[in-house]
Amino acid sequence: MERTSVVPERRFVTVLFGDIKGFTTLSEYLDPEDVEDIINEIFTIFRKIIEENGGYVDKFIGDAVMAVFGAPRMHEDDARRAVISAIEMQKVLKEINNKRNMNLFMRIGINTGDALWSSIAGEKPTVMGDAVNVAQRLESICEPGKILVSERVEQLAGKYFYFKDRGEVKVKGRSEAIKVFEVLGEKNPFSEFLIRGRIKTPFLEREKEIEKLKKHLEESITEGKTRFVLIKGEAGIGKSRLSYEFIEKAKKEFPQVKEFMVHSDPLRSGAFLPVIQILRMRLEVALKEHSYVVKEIEDLLSKTGKYSYTEISTFTKIIDELLYPRERGREFHDEARIFRERLSALKALFEAIFSKDFGSYIIVFDDFHRADMDTRKFIEYLTLNPPEAPILFLIASREDLESMNNISTIELKPLSKLSLYQIVKTIFGVEQEDINEEFVDFIISKTAGNPYYMEELLLYLKDKGLVQFNPLRISREGIFVPETLQGILVEKVDTLPQDMKKVIKYAACIGKVFWKKVLEDVLEKKTGNILTELELEGLIFREPHSAIEGDIEYAFKHELLRESTYSLLTRRERETIHRKVGEVLESRAKNESILFNAAYHYKHGREEEKASKLFEKAGDMAFDKGYFSFALNCYECAGRSPVLILKKAQTLENLSFYQEGEKLLRQHIEFIKEKEDLYFQYKIRLASLLEKQAKFDEALKELEEACASHQADIKSEALYKRAWILFKKARYKESLEWAKSSLNIIEKELEVRGHEKELIRKKGSVYNLIASIYYRQGNYKEALLHYTNAKSLFDEINRKSSVASVLTNISQVYMYTGDFEKAGEVLIKALELAKDTGNRFLVAAILNNLSMVQMQEGRYEEALKNAEESLKIVTNLGNKHAAIHIFINIGRLYLNLGKNEQALKSLEQALDLSRGIEYKWGIATSMANIGFAYIKKKDYEKAEEYLRDSIEISRQLEDKYGVASALKPFAEIMIHKEDYQGALKILNEALEIFESLSNKIEAASVRVGLASVYFIMKEWEKVREILREIGEDEVKEMNIEDVVKYALMQLVVNEKDVLNKLLEKEKIKTTKEVMFAFGVREYLQKKDREILKRLEHQAKKFKAPFYYKIIEALSSV
Repeated sequence: MERTSVVPERRFVTVLFGDIKGFTTLSEYLDPEDVEDIINEIFTIFRKIIEENGGYVDKFIGDAVMAVFGAPRMHEDDARRAVISAIEMQKVLKEINNKRNMNLFMRIGINTGDALWSSIAGEKPTVMGDAVNVAQRLESICEPGKILVSERVEQLAGKYFYFKDRGEVKVKGRSEAIKVFEVLGEKNPFSEFLIRGRIKTPFLEREKEIEKLKKHLEESITEGKTRFVLIKGEAGIGKSRLSYEFIEKAKKEFPQVKEFMVHSDPLRSGAFLPVIQILRMRLEVALKEHSYVVKEIEDLLSKTGKYSYTEISTFTKIIDELLYPRERGREFHDEARIFRERLSALKALFEAIFSKDFGSYIIVFDDFHRADMDTRKFIEYLTLNPPEAPILFLIASREDLESMNNISTIELKPLSKLSLYQIVKTIFGVEQEDINEEFVDFIISKTAGNPYYMEELLLYLKDKGLVQFNPLRISREGIFVPETLQGILVEKVDTLPQDMKKVIKYAACIGKVFWKKVLEDVLEKKTGNILTELELEGLIFREPHSAIEGDIEYAFKHELLRESTYSLLTRRERETIHRKVGEVLESRAKNESILFNAAYHYKHGREEEKASKLFEKAGDMAFDKGYFSFALNCYECAGRSPVLILKKAQTLENLSFYQEGEKLLRQHIEFIKEKEDLYFQYKIRLASLLEKQAKFDEALKELEEACASHQADIKSEALYKRAWILFKKARYKESLEWAKSSLNIIEKELEVRGHEKELIRKKGSVYNLIASIYYRQGNYKEALLHYTNAKSLFDEINRKSSVASVLTNISQVYMYTGDFEKAGEVLIKALELAKDTGNRFLVAAILNNLSMVQMQEGRYEEALKNAEESLKIVTNLGNKHAAIHIFINIGRLYLNLGKNEQALKSLEQALDLSRGIEYKWGIATSMANIGFAYIKKKDYEKAEEYLRDSIEISRQLEDKYGVASALKPFAEIMIHKEDYQGALKILNEALEIFESLSNKIEAASVRVGLASVYFIMKEWEKVREILREIGEDEVKEMNIEDVVKYALMQLVVNEKDVLNKLLEKEKIKTTKEVMFAFGVREYLQKKDREILKRLEHQAKKFKAPFYYKIIEALSSV
C-alpha cells in the first residue's frame, strides 16, 4: 500500500508477529546477496499467504513480520485467518529448510483486541495499541517453531484448531499475567465425525439424497427464493453427517455459498434461541459494538426497499431486544399481535442479511425435535411465507413436521451390508476379500444398519482385541459384546484416564451442551487441557458461539454418548452434581433461559421447591418480555399450584389459545372455591377468555360472583370487565353505570393506599372506557374530558403505548367535531410515542387516522401516502381486519378526490377481503361505502342494491349503528327519485336508532337531514320546527357538511346568521361548503346578482337538490 492518510478508526483486529531465527548463523557462510535472496523468497511467500487469507502486511522489520487481520477490512473470522496464516508460514519455512538444507525457525505470537488504525505523517497505515504490544510479547516468549496465542484468540478460533493451555505468563510491559495457549494443529472440518479424532469414516449410500439437496440449492440460487428440506431419521442414522457432507460439496461447486449450523437442546431452552444464534453469527455480534450492530440492522432493512421508515424502526427495536435482552420487557396489550410482529421482524431481517447480493446460504437446524416452541413457530411461519432470499434450510429431526407447508422430506434409511464392508475397511485397514462374511452379518444383526452404532461397535471390537485377521473375524465364540449401543459407549468412557472420565461425567450432567467455566466451577478446579484431549478422542467438539457470554461452549458428539456417560453416575452423584450446576447457573442467570436451565438442574437434584420457584421466575421474566410460548413451558415445569394454573391460563389467552385456557380453568376452579380471592381471579380470567371467543352472555354470568366481592381489587376488576363486555354488546347505558362503579372503588383505594402504579393503570383504563362510551353516545365533550384524564394517568406511570392509544382516541373526537388541525397535532404526538414503543399496529392505526384528517383538510396527496403506508404495515403484519378498515378509508379518500373508479377499486378490495374471512361487519361497511360511491357516480340503481344488502347484513348483526349509518345515504336515493316521503321515513328510522343509542350528535345530524328534505319540499314551518330541536352545541360537533346545511337553513328560512359562531376555526373556512355558505350570506347582505351567478355555478358542482333549492330560494329574494 502506498503512503496515504487514512481517517483514524478504532478497529477490532488480530495481530500476528513472526520472527525468524537462524539468519545470523546463515550469514557467517553465505554471501550477503544470497542471504537477501533467501529473505526475499521467504517474505514474498509470507506476504502471499497473509494476503490470500485476508490479512494486511503491516511491515517487515529485518527478519520479522507484522501482519494485521481486521484492518483495513474486517472479516467474521479474522482470528481464524491469522492462525491459518501462522500454520502455513511454519509449514513453508520447513519446506524451504529441507530444500536449501538450512536450519531456520520461526516464533509466532498472535493476539486479538482493540487497536487504533491510522497513519502517522502520511505514512503507510498501521495499527497501534496494547493489542499490538501483547502480540509482540507473545512472540518474544515463544519457542522456535511454535505458535502462541492469547486467550481471546483461543476463544474466537477454538472451533477450528486444537489448543494446549500453557497457563498464565508474565510478559514485559504488563502488570498482570496473561493466559497463553499453544496451537497444536487445525481441526478437520468433520471433527464431529472423526473416529478417535483421527479417522474420517466413509460417507456411503447417500448419493441420491445429496443430489436432491443439490437440486433444492440450485433452485434456491436461481430463483432467489428460500427452500426447506426436512432430513428425518432415528438417532445415529446420519442426519448431521449428511448436512456436513452436502455443505462441503456445495461450497466446492458454488463458491458463493456460506453455511450456518445451530443445534437445539432442551437444556439450552429459550425463546428463538437457535434463530438468535444464527443472527449473532451472521451479524458478527461478538466482534462489534452494540450501537454499530443496531445501525447495521437499520441499514440492511432500508436497502431492501420493502419497508417504510416506521417498519424499519420497529423491526430494529424488536431485533435489538432479541439480540441484547433487557431486564424488563416493553408494554404488551395485544400479545398475539406482538408475537406476529416478532415473526415479521425476524423474517424481514433474514431477507436483508441473507440477500442474494451477499451470496447464497445453507442454514442447518440440527436436533430440531428439541427446538423451543417459538423457533418451531418461526420456521412454520417461514414455510408459509418463504423469504425472498437464496436460503436452503436443512432441518434435521427425528420427528415429522406435519404442521409445516412447502417443505420437502428426505428420510434416511439404515446402511446396507455393502456399506458396512467399506466402514470395516477404513477402521481395520483390510480389503473386502479379507473380511469374513459372518463377521459382517454379526455387525448388521447387532446394529440394524445404524451408522453410528456400526462405528462404535467396530471400534469396541478393535480396542478390546476381539478380532482376528486373515480373514477378519470375531476372535472366538462366546465373547462378551454389550447388547446395546449404550453399553458400548459406557465401556468407551470407562477406558478413559480417571481425570478425563470425571470431567466428561460432570459435563454429561450439565447437558449435551456444556460450558467450560460452568464445568470448572462445578468441579471446583480447572480442566487444563482435558477438554482438548476429549476433543482429540472424538468425544466432544467445540461450538463456535456460546449461549453464556464470556464462556466457551462444548457439545457431546452425540446425545446417545452423553446419555451413556450420564448413566455411569450413581443417583446420589447425579443429585449432588445437578444441585451444584443449579447453584452455578443461578448465580450467572442474567436471563430467563439460564434461569430455566438452573431450575432444571435443581429439579434433578431433588430441590423441588427451589426448582419450582426458579421455573416460575423464569416464566414471569419471559412473560414480561412477551415470550409467551417459553413462559408457558416454564409454568408447566413449575408445577400445578392454583396460582400457576392462573398464570398458565393468562399465558394461553395471550397466545390466543382461548378454548384451552377456558378448559384449564374449568378443570381446576372447583378445587379452589374456599380460596375466595383466587376463585374470583379464576372467574375474571374465565370471563376474559369467553369474551375473546365472543361468548358475551357466558362471560357476564361468570363475573356475577366476583362483582359482589368484598375485596376491592377483585370487585373493581370484575366491574370493569363487565362494563367492557357490555360496551362490546353496544349496551352503552349499562356499560357506563358499571364502569363508573369500578372507578369509584379504584379512587377510594387510591386514597387509602397512595399512588400505586397498578391502581393508576386501572384508573386510566376505566377512564378510557368511559370516554369511549361517551364517544359512541355522541357526547363528545364528556368523551374528550375522560380521554384527557386517562392520558394524564398513563403519563404519570410512563405507559407510552397507552398514552399513544388514548391520543388516537382523542383525535377521533376532534375529527368528528371538525377541529382537524387539533386532531392532526394530537396524532403527530401519538405517532412519535407509538414509534418509540415499537407497536407497529398502533403506528398503522395512527397513520390511517392521520390520513383521514389530512383528507378533511384537503391535503389529499399526504393523506393517500399515509393511508398507503398504514396499509403496507398491516399487510406485512398479515392483519386482514385492519387492512379492510384501511381499504375503506382509502376508498373514502378517493371519493373526496373525485376519483370514483379508484375509490370503487379500493372499496371492492375491502369487500373481497371481508368475504374471504367472513367478516360481516367489513362486508356491510364496504357495501355501504360502495353504495355511496355509486351515488357519487349517479348510478342510483347500483347504489340502492349495495345499500340494501348492507342494511340487511347490519340488521342480522344487530349492528344498529351500521343500519342507521347506511340509512342516511339511502335517503339520498329516495331524494333523487323525488320520493320525499320515502326519504323522510328512512331518516326517521335512522333518528329513532341513534336516539336509542343515546348518540345525540348523530341524531342531530339526521334532524339536519330531515330539515333539508322539508326545505326541498318548501315546508318552511317543518324546517323551523326541526331546527328548533337542534342545539347549537350539538351542531358544533357535527360533520362540516351538516353544519353548513344547518347554517344555510337558519340563514334562508329564519334569517338568522350563525356562521361566525359555528364556523370560527380558520381551517374550516377553506372547505368548499363553508365558502358557499359565506357566499350566500354575502348575497343576502349585498343583493349582488354577480354573487348569485357565482353561487349558481358552485351549486351545480355540488350536484345536490338541497343546494339547487338554496339558489331557488335566493332568486326569489
